[in-house]
Amino acid sequence: MQRHSWNASKCFIYDLFFKFGAFLVDSQQTLECMQVSHGQLCVRVYVAEHSREKHRRAAGEQDSARCDTKEELEKRGCTETNIINPSSIFTPTVDIPLRSGNQPIQLAPQQIHLELRPGKPTTFPVRFKRADGYPVDLYYLMDLSYSMNDDLKKVKDLGTDILKALKQITPYARIGFGSFVDKTVLPYTDSRPEKLKKPCPDAEQYCQAAFGYQHVLSLTDDGSRFQQEDKIGWGNNTRLLVYTSDAGFHFAGDGKLGSILTPNDGKCHLEGNRYTKSNELELSDMIPKSAVGELATDSSNVVTLIKDAYSNLSSTVIMEHNNLPDGVTISYISNCADKTKTNEPKRSCSNVKINQEISFDVTVTAERCMEPQSFEIRPLGFTEKLTVKIITPCQCDCDDQRDPADCNTNGHIECGICSCGPGHVGQNCECRVGDKTEKELNQGCKRDNGTSICSNLGDCVCGVCQCHASETPGKQIYGTFCECDNMNCELNNGKLCGGEADFQIQQPNPHTRWVTENRKPTIFKDDPV
Repeated sequence: MQRHSWNASKCFIYDLFFKFGAFLVDSQQTLECMQVSHGQLCVRVYVAEHSREKHRRAAGEQDSARCDTKEELEKRGCTETNIINPSSIFTPTVDIPLRSGNQPIQLAPQQIHLELRPGKPTTFPVRFKRADGYPVDLYYLMDLSYSMNDDLKKVKDLGTDILKALKQITPYARIGFGSFVDKTVLPYTDSRPEKLKKPCPDAEQYCQAAFGYQHVLSLTDDGSRFQQEDKIGWGNNTRLLVYTSDAGFHFAGDGKLGSILTPNDGKCHLEGNRYTKSNELELSDMIPKSAVGELATDSSNVVTLIKDAYSNLSSTVIMEHNNLPDGVTISYISNCADKTKTNEPKRSCSNVKINQEISFDVTVTAERCMEPQSFEIRPLGFTEKLTVKIITPCQCDCDDQRDPADCNTNGHIECGICSCGPGHVGQNCECRVGDKTEKELNQGCKRDNGTSICSNLGDCVCGVCQCHASETPGKQIYGTFCECDNMNCELNNGKLCGGEADFQIQQPNPHTRWVTENRKPTIFKDDPV
């Protein structure tokens, strides 16, 4: 089935600028009203309003006349019930109330469904309430270089104290332990075989061979196991990573020094609790939400540092999004506990107390029509998330009464458009294609084998140009290819031909120019005729 000219005005509200095909109306904001092919019902739109009423387009009027402001459509006789102006809407599909306890809910809603009209922003609220007793997993990642030997002894002794300190914050706490040294290639580590096996300077002293990372103790609520020795075993909790070292940090690009260029893929790669890709993959990015403290010489203040860092990090709520589809933009405005609200984009709140509720106004915009998509919003450092599912309704919801007579019995009306049956084309399906293709018919509307149909000023109907009515008062467009108009004469005193003559295109000898001036035609000859 083929979709061709419009049988009636089919209009959309636009704001400042409207584009239909190659036809431009204004110059500030690009909006589109595009015909959909292959039997779809209507048009794809950006911030426009559409009328499905039939017989609202005057003869010779451009198809773009269907797309206009609501006020203009109503002036043309479109009734409000027949003006299509779809809105962007959001619907929470999973919205479990916020609560505390051993299974707390800190983020709501948990899933929403968005119908996004392209180009039209939609704003929805996201609530967050810091729960009392929220479970915490603490993983202690320690530098086991020889210089950290005394710190290791102290940390092992303080394992139970660390867990006790965490349980003062939440009864649902677990701790784990891992260790690292560095990549075992130059220039990070002395790569001489004897030094790789025994890096400590004292020949009589035992020390472990160099390694990148080793997982030692999976997360547990048994503090005594921290003094003793599968994967870490993160729960669906707040994850607190404590990194301790007496060495400087690596900087971006350091991997090039060791010819390690492959980006980190974020996977564990553990075999026998050892990281196997240390010398193949770059280091991962720095964790964005972090705090820094200074360890005592023997790490005796580690418990205090952990309590202070946890209090600081957990009281700061930062919203982030993952897997945002191409063509979708997002922004946040925070409503923090101090009740101040600005119109400036901000996605964080500080000093959020236990059982204190805050919210964020999230604005999402789809720039174009697209297949169903989804992405996630979550508070940084927490495992809870909001899943946002997106669809872009780019078809008009029309309920036409099908009357074959509207399309010369060769098709039927869909959203004010004749949808022609096989073998017919045209605004009213009045043109029988026969053995010719539509491309061949359109060729008869092109001047001198040009590419534009009807000089972009008309419609090609059955191989004949039907010129548009001009929006300029008094201007007429005509000609076999709509190449002529009655306003190509110079203005005199602000009037066409001085207001005393009619202009008409003539086609004399190619060396002759015809001018009509004050009703006295003058011929200028470049060469003898």
